[in-house]
Amino acid sequence: MLKKAAISAFLGSTILAPSFGAGKDMIAAQQASTAPASAITPSVAQPPRYSPEILSALKHLSALLSKGSLVDQKELDNVAGEISKLDDRITGLLGPDIIRELEEREKELLSTTRIAAAKAELLHMRSLLIAYYGDTEGKYPETPAALVPKYISTVPELELPWHAKTGALTLAREAGHDQEKAVTDTGGWLYFTDPASADFGMLILNCSHKDDKGVELFKY
Repeated sequence: MLKKAAISAFLGSTILAPSFGAGKDMIAAQQASTAPASAITPSVAQPPRYSPEILSALKHLSALLSKGSLVDQKELDNVAGEISKLDDRITGLLGPDIIRELEEREKELLSTTRIAAAKAELLHMRSLLIAYYGDTEGKYPETPAALVPKYISTVPELELPWHAKTGALTLAREAGHDQEKAVTDTGGWLYFTDPASADFGMLILNCSHKDDKGVELFKY
């Protein structure tokens, strides 16, 4: 689905951009009527061919994605084969360079989305740990698994760009454990469980990769 969205966005930006150029051409044409012949520069900007047809197809394909369950499913099966063939032809028409650019955009979007989701889960889990701390009069659990089932039904899984989807909990048991040294980079959770540690009750992402700001994820 992301790939289709990326292609739609790319085509949309390619199709819509010349409309601004068209407005400039109209102004230039009006100015040219009073300008000397030697000062007139012919416009070379041309709107892309078949823009209305492409925009219409994108609109209806987008509607099919969101409303597909409401149409005749047998007919949808027939149309799906035609769409697949059309997609192959369009892919060949765009060529490998444009397709590669779209795939890179897709990867960047997917990476950003997954990192944002992991950060949101981290904030949620920390809020639950604080709730536990308040309910137990100043005690953190030995493991976040103790939040189940009262505070949360299950420890959520993380799906970071560089790791397989996992909800694994790694426990740092040594007092005064350095966070950076404790990270095993498994892509799950890392929890400091020693009551003698200054970091007791701290939950972080068990990932040493950097986000788009250049910050290692375990530092959040």
